[in-house]
Amino acid sequence: MATAVTITPDSAPAPPVTITPDKPTGPTIGPREEFASPVPGAKTVHDLAQGLEDWSNMTQEGREQHPVQAAVGDFARNLKQFLVGGQGGGLNLKTGFATNPVIGAVAGVPEDETINAARQGYQMLKGAARKAVSAPMDVMQGTEAGRAITQTMAPETANAPLSATRGASTTGGAATTTVTNADVIQHAHDMGIKLTPAQALQTSAAKSEQAFGEEALLTGSKIKEAAAVERQKLADEVAKFQDKLDPQRVGMSVEATGEHLQNSADVARSVLKDNVNYAYDQVKQQQVDLAGDVQGPLQKLIHDETFARQPHAAVEQPVFQTAAAKSAIKDIQDMLSDPAMQGRQSVQSLRNLRTTLLEKGNDYGANALSDSGQRIYKLAAGKVDDAIMDAAKGTPFEQTFRDAGQQNAKLQTLYNQKGSPLYRILNTDDPAAVTNGILNRSSVHELEALKGEGIDVSPLARQAVEDIKDGGFKVTNAGLGGYPDTFLRSLLGPDATKELYAKAEIARRLAENYNPSGSGKIVLGASQVVHPVAAVAAQAARVRSMPQPALNFLLKGNP
Repeated sequence: MATAVTITPDSAPAPPVTITPDKPTGPTIGPREEFASPVPGAKTVHDLAQGLEDWSNMTQEGREQHPVQAAVGDFARNLKQFLVGGQGGGLNLKTGFATNPVIGAVAGVPEDETINAARQGYQMLKGAARKAVSAPMDVMQGTEAGRAITQTMAPETANAPLSATRGASTTGGAATTTVTNADVIQHAHDMGIKLTPAQALQTSAAKSEQAFGEEALLTGSKIKEAAAVERQKLADEVAKFQDKLDPQRVGMSVEATGEHLQNSADVARSVLKDNVNYAYDQVKQQQVDLAGDVQGPLQKLIHDETFARQPHAAVEQPVFQTAAAKSAIKDIQDMLSDPAMQGRQSVQSLRNLRTTLLEKGNDYGANALSDSGQRIYKLAAGKVDDAIMDAAKGTPFEQTFRDAGQQNAKLQTLYNQKGSPLYRILNTDDPAAVTNGILNRSSVHELEALKGEGIDVSPLARQAVEDIKDGGFKVTNAGLGGYPDTFLRSLLGPDATKELYAKAEIARRLAENYNPSGSGKIVLGASQVVHPVAAVAAQAARVRSMPQPALNFLLKGNP
């Protein structure tokens, strides 16, 4: 049988008020200790929390149907423990903030007064608490029920490219113009990544609500903790994406990637050399009877380089030569004085001469001549190649010689010309510099040259994604991570490039901080202690701002 309780208010001369508690319909509420605190506002918050504590005892079914009340009930229980102590949430606090003797001493209130004030005020404050929060709770419940309307993306926004909704001065080109908001939401769903309303909708209202929810007393950190879980999911998915690009995991470092490119280029060069030699070997017997004359063409080349006739001059004038050019010309003259070069030369002698000239023209060692000298050697090698073709002209195997000559020209262009991609790779000592050089130049021509020689660029693709990831998936004027769209499409392929763009946008949203200055933390925290309604609103904001399945934010039927 319920017992009547008489309460005499402290601050009014009104007659005593008698309240008979309703018969409990759930778990019986046992006796509660009196509570008082010298901390301004603490008693009000304590009584409100105690009045709402029943909500924390709802069944699992009830919690699922009414998540906001359940969250507020949990908050109330935790807040009460924070204020007065007790067991819960894995903690056993002997005293709380409001009943700690040190706090009482600082406030100048005797210890016995901090724990002996309001034993019989519970039922009255419970009713007042429910009345105080009934209006905001009705609003919150209505908002929660209307989530399909208030927390879904409008079709025109969902189908718009990122560049139309980012609000940034730079769009990043194809990184934001070829991907829609719906693409991002769908890709997050495909990866099993949940998003908060702020991350999915990108509206200022959702961002403000999440910032408020993150400052909810005792529970606000749950948003960031949940978001950290989703960021780890994305990190795992990016790693899987890199493994898909580089299945053999060759490009796990810039050094390993560079070594792979150097080894591959060396093999490709050897194959091309072998093809050239094989073509000549096919007519080895026939070429024994062939002979050419390179003396005349080379002597003319030397003369044209050392003398020049002015337009209206009667005679030629010598041309001053660089030291490197003089050295190369003298060297070629010495070669022509060799006994094997007298008269008509055999094709084999001409091939050997051409090889020697090309080696000196493409040397990059300590004894290499400057460009002016190497230019002379390369011009001379071209004259020798012409002499070989002239020797084969009109024979049944002329086409074989032409094919061999074309492959040899390709060999020189790809592997022996300074500035060519393969030349750079083979003549760079540091493997890491090979990788970084290609990525920094971001040249489609360079990539296509490598792929044209059958060189696997998948380790380079892994390193490009690693570089973009390390840079925080930043979008710049140049593109994602500073890489042009054309380069990424050549390196990754169009489908993988679009997938990377979507992953990058999800990463950017997961990393967003909606209260970067932290200026609101102290104000929000204090307001929740002094004003209980603010505490309830913050808890509701926290619940609504928790990550949820990404497709929740797209209207059904939205593409």
